[in-house]
Amino acid sequence: MITEKYINAAVNHCIKDLADFPEDSINRFFCDLQLIHIDIENKILEYSMTVPDKSKNRIGSAHGGYQAGLMDEIMGWGLHIFAARPEYVATTSEMSFNCLKAMYPGDKIVVKTYVLHSGKRTGVTRCEIFRGSDLCAVATENWAVLNQGKEWVKNESV
Repeated sequence: MITEKYINAAVNHCIKDLADFPEDSINRFFCDLQLIHIDIENKILEYSMTVPDKSKNRIGSAHGGYQAGLMDEIMGWGLHIFAARPEYVATTSEMSFNCLKAMYPGDKIVVKTYVLHSGKRTGVTRCEIFRGSDLCAVATENWAVLNQGKEWVKNESV
């Protein structure tokens, strides 16, 4: 059974894993994510963060690759967490990504991920990035389930 305690433990584990990456790794860009909302029934997670300075492109806005990477990471977390099986491991098989409005370093954003399907062989997720009420980016992903990974959340009383 999925509980808020389980989700919080899993998200904390994911963020700790990011902090273990080398300092210059893109994964380190996501370390200040804060889980702000959990909707277990509808399989939705919401995070907030400030767009880091390192994300900017030549024109000063957040690089589209940074946005896509952030969304890919968050959708993967959601898929794994809501599958509620520690061995559930999936890899992106297809991603559709649209930048709708520019984001800039220093912007406060909310990243919302939805798990639409988490089956035995495939998964489907959706993600949105908001700056205030502005929808800045949207993505959907199809996942191939591998089922050969390590546990993310080891007996943490969840």
